[in-house]
Amino acid sequence: MADLSEDAVQQLYSAPPDEFMQRRGELADQARKNGDPAAAQAISKLRKPTVGAWLVNALVHADPSIIEKLTDLGERMRAAQESLDAGKLRELSTERRKLVDKLSSDAFKLSGRKDPPPALRDEVGGTFEAAIADEDVASRLGRLQRPEQWSGFGFLPTGTPQLTVVRGGRDDKPAKKAAEKPKVSAAEKRKRERALAAAREAFDKAQATFDDANHSERALTDQVRQLTKKLAKMQDQLDDARAELEQTRKDVNAARAGRREARSALDRAEREAET
Repeated sequence: MADLSEDAVQQLYSAPPDEFMQRRGELADQARKNGDPAAAQAISKLRKPTVGAWLVNALVHADPSIIEKLTDLGERMRAAQESLDAGKLRELSTERRKLVDKLSSDAFKLSGRKDPPPALRDEVGGTFEAAIADEDVASRLGRLQRPEQWSGFGFLPTGTPQLTVVRGGRDDKPAKKAAEKPKVSAAEKRKRERALAAAREAFDKAQATFDDANHSERALTDQVRQLTKKLAKMQDQLDDARAELEQTRKDVNAARAGRREARSALDRAEREAET
């Protein structure tokens, strides 16, 4: 992008979303007047951010060093995971939680939001976590249109990585001989069998309930994902339509002024012809 459009990105993605459309039109007009149609076109294509994305963008514009802090922590977490250093991973996970909490709090404080809803907190915190896990996300902070969420492989920013220790081999000490089980009476044995059958029946019911709920969750998750994609696409189309409408209104005003001037010229010509 040209310098003018880079400056437009800075202004648009740090300003409140409700000012985006008007400000974008003003900046595009300014670029055209300055003889930079490429910048004007690039500015007109910039998308309005959601509130969650704007909160992150505004904080990053206020403090660009945040990107370096997030990428540095991500590199250290990946290095710790590759070396299977469980202690270091626990330490870095604590550091991650503190950093994400601080950045989220700073973002809400900067925007004057004292009591943001939980969904908005999740969007902002999830975006910072995704930036730690993915350098590409971190590089786009400051011009995000939608919140980000980490869904890849490797360490999970929302939890502490777990290492599984497999025991066995030549160095293991011989297992102690299991103690002999005490003898039980026939009555006690029947009692335990009835308890086992009841427990199995209860588990089967619980498993069936879980399977139904899990199936519903997957179906609804897929439905929400599809609707979210459609909503994002419709939002982009709406932004384009509004931008085109705004430009068309300007064209109508310019044409109206031209018609008025032409009408005045015609009236003068007719009067002169009659004399």
